[in-house]
Amino acid sequence: MVIPEMPSVSKSDALRTYPELAEVVTLRDAGWQFLPLHEAGELIGFAGLRRSGESTIDVLQVFDRHDCRAARLVMDAPDAPGGIVWRFDGGLTEAVQELRSLPAPDEPGAPKLIVRRGSLLQW
Repeated sequence: MVIPEMPSVSKSDALRTYPELAEVVTLRDAGWQFLPLHEAGELIGFAGLRRSGESTIDVLQVFDRHDCRAARLVMDAPDAPGGIVWRFDGGLTEAVQELRSLPAPDEPGAPKLIVRRGSLLQW
């Protein structure tokens, strides 16, 4: 599979064209890592992730400024299966705001009940 080269776009040009990307910049500055998402060799979006606790990961998938998925995942443990404990589908700005308002995994009010197992892409 050959992945085509992406044209170089400056940060200021990207933010001017898509102001919602400022939300992504705040996550990146807070330690999130971002990767492109490809399907059949085509770029379909990007995903960000951040370890939010010893056994939890926060994830953001962006397909369009109005089509995003955010989730908090608990990894499998020897005595318990992991899965999704929180999720949100919506626009980029709202998804980032929801992620930023989630309590840390060890704080009161943090989601703990596994509501779904499986791939984020299968939502």
